Order: sequence, then C-alpha cells, then structure tokens
Amino acid sequence: MTTKEKLLQAIAQSPEALLQELLGFLVFTKNTRYTQPQKPIWQVAQEIMADVPDEVLNQLPIDGAAQHDHYIYGTPNTKSSPDSIANGNTQKSKRQVNCEIESLKAWFEKTEPAPPDFDPDLAKWEYLKEKHNL
Repeated sequence: MTTKEKLLQAIAQSPEALLQELLGFLVFTKNTRYTQPQKPIWQVAQEIMADVPDEVLNQLPIDGAAQHDHYIYGTPNTKSSPDSIANGNTQKSKRQVNCEIESLKAWFEKTEPAPPDFDPDLAKWEYLKEKHNL
C-alpha cells in the first residue's frame, strides 16, 4: 500500500474537524516548502539591501568587523573610534573583499579586519564579567 493510499484510507475514517486541520497543515506545508526553491542567503541579503540608499550605507560604522562586540555588547573600543576615523585621523587602505553583494562589498572594504589574535569568546566573557560584576 502506497503512502497516498494509506492517507486516503485514514482520511475516510477521520472526523471533519481533523480533516480541516489536516487540510490547513497540508496547504501551509505545500506553500512554504514545495512551491519555490530556497534562495541562497546572499541573494536574500542582496534583495533586502537593494533598496537601501548609499546615504544610509555610508552611516554604518566603518570599523564594524573589528568592533562588533562594541556595537553589539557595548564593550569598550579596542582601537581608534569611528569619530577619529571619520575625521581623517587614521590612515587606512581599502581592503580587498570577495562579496557578491555590491552594497555590502563596499561597506566591507571600508571596515577594519578583526585582529588575528581576537578571541570572540574571551571578548564575550570580559563583557559578561564587567556587566555582572563577576
């Protein structure tokens, strides 16, 4: 007996309320999983970023890669501040970044790379120790 035959047999013996619930589940699953192939995450990001004006992208912090713990968790800056970078107090060369999303590529090229000795777990631990007085 095939799955379809088993399903039809179970449907024939089920009450109307269960059939309505089953139909809702079937339609939802069919529409969300089986109608369109999943897009790669970079395509989703590109679609989201397509309407973001350059003026907004230029307001993003240029040291986000190096200072992400500062922006996410509020840890102290470890290098020069965005203000000193914006005022031209820091000399910086453009990074070479391999990214298919042009708007993100331009932003990544302006960011500083994380230092090679950066340990995200240690940074989180330091933040938690400071926050909770450990």
